[in-house]
Amino acid sequence: MMRVSVIIPVHNGAHTLAECLWSVLRQTRPADEVIVVDNNSTDETKDIIHATTLINPAVRYVFEARRSRGAARNAGINVAQGDIVAMTDADCIVPGDWLRRLTTPLLDGKARVVVGGEYDVPGNYWSRNIQHESARLMQRASKDGTTVILDTKNCAMRMSDARAHPFDPVLLRCQDLDVGLRLQRHTSITYCPTVMVGHHHKSTFSGVAGLQFARGYWALHVRRKHLMTGAGKSHPMLESMSVRNFLTFPFWMIRQAIRRPLPELLFLVVSETAWRAGVLWACIASADGVRGRTARNDQVNQ
Repeated sequence: MMRVSVIIPVHNGAHTLAECLWSVLRQTRPADEVIVVDNNSTDETKDIIHATTLINPAVRYVFEARRSRGAARNAGINVAQGDIVAMTDADCIVPGDWLRRLTTPLLDGKARVVVGGEYDVPGNYWSRNIQHESARLMQRASKDGTTVILDTKNCAMRMSDARAHPFDPVLLRCQDLDVGLRLQRHTSITYCPTVMVGHHHKSTFSGVAGLQFARGYWALHVRRKHLMTGAGKSHPMLESMSVRNFLTFPFWMIRQAIRRPLPELLFLVVSETAWRAGVLWACIASADGVRGRTARNDQVNQ
């Protein structure tokens, strides 16, 4: 019988962690171990995890000092004892049959990597629109039961694949994008849209703008890592980073203003502008870094 490990990274997630853990622990197919990685939290996260370990011996506490979801997931994978690893996030709620349905294609030998869907939990204007745009992106990225998007809030894979393709701890966002691009060189990602988890999306203007800015910033770093393979250009999350796309962005927005309802358009302006601002900031930061290294080299050579 193959063992299944569940890994949940968390940083200052005390407000949602207890609900997440409760949902993971009431599965029709229980996990053999639930590894909760405390990513150097400063709130009550540690207390919640330790209290849960006293109630359920399957729960394990792991501490990771480096603040990075990639580093936290790697820490969990490194100590996991399962043959299959399933992942979700501390701001998610999983249904009772989540683990059974998510891992069935792996246990049957029909898949090596499986990704499920998501639904919005807060239900306000900002979170609903995030969910809507995420669904549109996943629809574009999926075909014939597979997808090119790895979403670590709802995924499972062979432990051997997880260890062969560790997360990049330097990336503070888009770590799953990076791993997904590497995995796709060796296998396809099976998409099970009906295996859904609830997600506490960002639900404020500043939260959405900050999230999209960070995604744009770190997505450019991922794109540069994968340019040589061609994946960095063709992936739907990265195709908007071309010079041509930036030049045509105002005309694209005009077309969206004609086609989309006003409430949806407001979100789109905030989201797309913040994303491109993050990309531009990454370009500026990279250029400054190159100039700094060149100046230091010139000083050494003088």
